[in-house]
Amino acid sequence: MSELQAAWSSLGASDAAGDGWLARRVHAASSVPLFAALGMPASIPSLLIEVEAAVVPPIGQWPAGRGFDVVPHRRSAGPNGVLWVALSLKGPQFHDTFAVLAEDVATHVAAAPDAASAVRALLGRLRTWQEFLRRHDLGELSTPEQTGLFAELDIMEVLLLPRLPAMDALLAWKSPDDGLHDFRFAGAAVEVKGTTRIPPLEFSVSGLAQLDETAVDWLGLTVVSLAEGGDGAVNLPGLVERIRNRLAAEDPASSGRFTEMLASRGYLDVHSASYASRFLTVVQRHAFRVEAGFPRLRAGDVPAGIRECRYDVAIESCTAFEVELDAFGSAVFGGAP
Repeated sequence: MSELQAAWSSLGASDAAGDGWLARRVHAASSVPLFAALGMPASIPSLLIEVEAAVVPPIGQWPAGRGFDVVPHRRSAGPNGVLWVALSLKGPQFHDTFAVLAEDVATHVAAAPDAASAVRALLGRLRTWQEFLRRHDLGELSTPEQTGLFAELDIMEVLLLPRLPAMDALLAWKSPDDGLHDFRFAGAAVEVKGTTRIPPLEFSVSGLAQLDETAVDWLGLTVVSLAEGGDGAVNLPGLVERIRNRLAAEDPASSGRFTEMLASRGYLDVHSASYASRFLTVVQRHAFRVEAGFPRLRAGDVPAGIRECRYDVAIESCTAFEVELDAFGSAVFGGAP
């Protein structure tokens, strides 16, 4: 049970009645006061963040999303007055989601070095959650989803980060935005497939546009073959942290952006313990250029009336189009040879 949940449980056991808040300080070392609270008389679980009004930027509308509301409450008047920003549960059916969300927000706010940074952390996490809940349930990634994300992050680590500034590498990652291709560059795109089948036999294609090379100047495909366990194996949280540290060392702002993009991709740090026991080793990376003759379907290749399809491609049928990984990277970043 988290500190917030324990405080809510303790507050709920009291006999207090009436309107207002029942509140208890949490994260005592935080640079701004944080309180687990129950909004009375309905005992609505809330997180209260106390800040000086002067450090809060003009906000037309506070972030809100499925399962939570955010409302500022002025505690004292004037430009030097104090606000309680109340993050509150919206609907009992979202209780479990809200508990994870509120603890995540509290942890990030508590880690901020000063009040202004705390407000930025608060707004950043709320917007991240707003987008996450718009696109996902709060459930953990499935095993195939973990494999797919691991493969994308591996390609980011070995192909993009050695060649691009940190923020440029992140901006090229389009999977969190549901982009047509996992990575997109000026004139080129790269699709990534991950598999734990050894040897890899096939990969899945999710639509007629995914391997349509006419949409870009140069379209590449990588298949990352992964094995469970083995020497040098790393779990998904370990790979995430390794990349996050690398980004932070080069450009601290890119580290925060990476966390936001992971959330959009369906990965939350609060679930990291659930992913910790699965260790993966990269066995091989196959890289292909998608061009004329490559085994794929496009809109013009199927009978009229077929709007979309999903299909599998045998990797052995792609060998004529395989490119050595360094040459693949040169083609992506420097134009086709």
